[in-house]
Amino acid sequence: MNWESAVLQDGDYTYGYGTERAPGRMTFAHVSRTQSGGERQYWTGTTWSAEPGESARLLSGVGASFAVLKLPPLYVLVTREHNLPSDTQLVAYTALSPTGPFDGPHHHGTVPETLTVQADPARGKLIISYGGQAEAGWPFWPRSTTPPAPRNLTVTAKDDHAYLSWRHIDRVTGYRVYQRDVTAGQTHFARLPVAFDSSMVHVGQLIPGHTYEFRVATLMGATEGPLSETVTATPHSTRPAADVIRFAGTPEAIEGTYLFVLYEGVVDEDVEQNSWATLD
Repeated sequence: MNWESAVLQDGDYTYGYGTERAPGRMTFAHVSRTQSGGERQYWTGTTWSAEPGESARLLSGVGASFAVLKLPPLYVLVTREHNLPSDTQLVAYTALSPTGPFDGPHHHGTVPETLTVQADPARGKLIISYGGQAEAGWPFWPRSTTPPAPRNLTVTAKDDHAYLSWRHIDRVTGYRVYQRDVTAGQTHFARLPVAFDSSMVHVGQLIPGHTYEFRVATLMGATEGPLSETVTATPHSTRPAADVIRFAGTPEAIEGTYLFVLYEGVVDEDVEQNSWATLD
């Protein structure tokens, strides 16, 4: 693991954050620390260890590179959202320690091609620069107590998608949908990158066999209301195994690390000749 995905100098210690790529499209942040002249230590979730293999996951959804800054009393981790495939949202998580636990996500638009993030502790803000300059305090987008959270949320799922519905609320400007892949170990709910104006929503790019949680929030302009109750669904594939494996080699397939092992006689001979396939 590369321990320079993010680097934070805090007192006598230099903290190096690493990114683990795991099956199920998930990435996870880890943290180590060094002191001048000392050996590298790894956070196990409860203490520091000299063994790299004992390093524990801090949170999911980080990029290959991200930023960790000190903005007293908070430590702020800023990254492109990687809990969802092909997402360009800029999110931040906050903690009272370099090791977490981290709270969030806090959203701040989308990630441009070039981005720098600096802390301004005197004013309690982050300075986010990408061409122009924007300032962000906490939270990025305040969650309001009104309008009320959507009620009667239901979900059905199959193959790689789910259908959500809830009772429509008058006078709201839209809805935000959040999802979490429980099976893959996703630590925080991720907000889908687009808002919806309907109370019936189709969610795609799920992994068959994985259990997902969903929540919904109302929108009044850019302000989000409280989150709904959580509903859970586990989509199961209805497609023949041969079709799934053939799809893994197409440009439309999402890169991942799922391996299928085929047994003799299960599918056609032409598929058996390519019996190992990568699919997410």
